[in-house]
Amino acid sequence: MSALSSAFYPYRFCMHGILESEGKMLQIVQVVRRKWPEKEIVCFPYEILSEDKNFSLKNAVRNTIEDYLQTEKGKDYLKFLRDNSIEGPFTWFDFDQIVPDALCKAHGFLPIRSTRSDLKVDGNEELRKDR
Repeated sequence: MSALSSAFYPYRFCMHGILESEGKMLQIVQVVRRKWPEKEIVCFPYEILSEDKNFSLKNAVRNTIEDYLQTEKGKDYLKFLRDNSIEGPFTWFDFDQIVPDALCKAHGFLPIRSTRSDLKVDGNEELRKDR
């Protein structure tokens, strides 16, 4: 990789879709939100703190959710859902908004919240100026 391209692409790919940047291991989760007929892809970056070579972010998130729902705040959240007749899954969006970072850290990862982007683009948009 040339010096120029590494300036624009500061990550090095590692195994299982995990990136290394500045000594930190990162994993990006691409979440597809479908609202027919459109769909949107939202990326949630996480720093992997675990040194376990078999670490699975997806499993860690699921375990974190289970632990969260056993806390008083988690039980209050479930009660809120029941009281308001809200049914449905506990999604990645719920996880991102509700589960505290300290609990994530205890499970070997941390959300990187400062990198969320408000920029949304059409993946089929023509980018050449002359078109």
